[in-house]
Amino acid sequence: MFNQTVYPLRYTPRDFLIHPISLNLVIIETDHCAYPFAEKNMITDTFKLADSMTDADGEQRMDTGDSDDELPESFVGVPKNQPGRWASCISIVNPINGQTINRIEFEDNEAAFSLAMVEFAKRGKEKFLVVGTAKDYELCPRKWSACYVRVYQFYDGYRRLREIHRTKTEDLPLALCQYKGMLLAGIGKTLRLYDIGKKKLLKKCDARNFPQMIRVIHTSGHRIYVGDACEGFHYVTYRENERQMYVFADQPVPRFVTSSCIVDYNTIALGDKFGNFIVTRLNLKKDEGDETSWHHAKFGSFLNAAPSKLLDPIQFHVGETVTSIQKARLRPGGDEVLVYSTIMGAIGVMVPFKTKPDVEFFTNLEQHMRLHNKPICGRDHLAFRSYYTPVCGTIDGDMCEQYSSIDYKKQQSIATELVKDSPAEVVKMMEGIRTMVL
Repeated sequence: MFNQTVYPLRYTPRDFLIHPISLNLVIIETDHCAYPFAEKNMITDTFKLADSMTDADGEQRMDTGDSDDELPESFVGVPKNQPGRWASCISIVNPINGQTINRIEFEDNEAAFSLAMVEFAKRGKEKFLVVGTAKDYELCPRKWSACYVRVYQFYDGYRRLREIHRTKTEDLPLALCQYKGMLLAGIGKTLRLYDIGKKKLLKKCDARNFPQMIRVIHTSGHRIYVGDACEGFHYVTYRENERQMYVFADQPVPRFVTSSCIVDYNTIALGDKFGNFIVTRLNLKKDEGDETSWHHAKFGSFLNAAPSKLLDPIQFHVGETVTSIQKARLRPGGDEVLVYSTIMGAIGVMVPFKTKPDVEFFTNLEQHMRLHNKPICGRDHLAFRSYYTPVCGTIDGDMCEQYSSIDYKKQQSIATELVKDSPAEVVKMMEGIRTMVL
């Protein structure tokens, strides 16, 4: 089902976009405690020269020019710089052959952390690349000398980038997103709305009431979904006539957001750094109406929080930090599923059940598997999947897949209680779910 092709990059990829016209990959690459590419090559060449001119006895010898014994950097590593030193670049890569079409290297210890493709209403349908950077950034304690939001223009058939201008900000711009022909930027604790100008970005509106640090921003219609690094998601609305942003819903349980995806207008799927997969949803009563019709007094905070609360109908402990979540169809005409990846390289799929009999069948199957196929280390399966918060609304497919590997007598007893038939019928129902996705 899945295959992969590896294309080596200069630094660690932090984020990427697909250009909608040229279909090239636009990638930001950043490494900490690293030397820039040119400086790293100078250091490597110096080491090679010293090694080629001096033997073990300290006598000089001629370089043979034989480079067959050189090992790749992925095997021997690269020279390590001191903390607070960065190497970063923007690359445009052809995804078919892996060729790097254009590369812009950042100088003066500047690093890129976020990017977005934005269509500004003032500039028609032209697409601009917006990149958030920081200069001399140190992780602990957090400090920097300058932060910028850089705007680039595509030219030469969308194959190259030209910088138009840069706008200085007071904090690190970790999240960027397009919204109503303008740019939404998460700058530290501030959510700010920018429009494009001739010499820099023009500030239109901002909201400063976020707890820690804005990590991710999504938009759908007029609604804005803001993910805080330590406090989960906040739902925000923008009143254009008032030039004000209002937070009208947030999560009661703090979540350290690492990845997220919009499921529908009221629902967000997210992963946190503790290895949890959560689906959070806003349920507004019919008599409350939509937030666009609320009086501004209704947006007042309740106990230092938003007036409405998000509910978490699905909570599941994956066991590894979730690095990405996407809603997709894995085959033509297939059902939409949530595909997630983890920091250890695993790829998982969350499949929604369509009928109540399927829910009841797999719930009972999971309960039987917990009883008849306990982990060899003795840890309770339910306690593991509820490590951070109690598991709810989710069936562990990995546990159900182990049905075929247990003793046949146990298979028969489980099948008799579930379907009153042979174990083949249970396997057939599991294969039905699998073929529905793949």
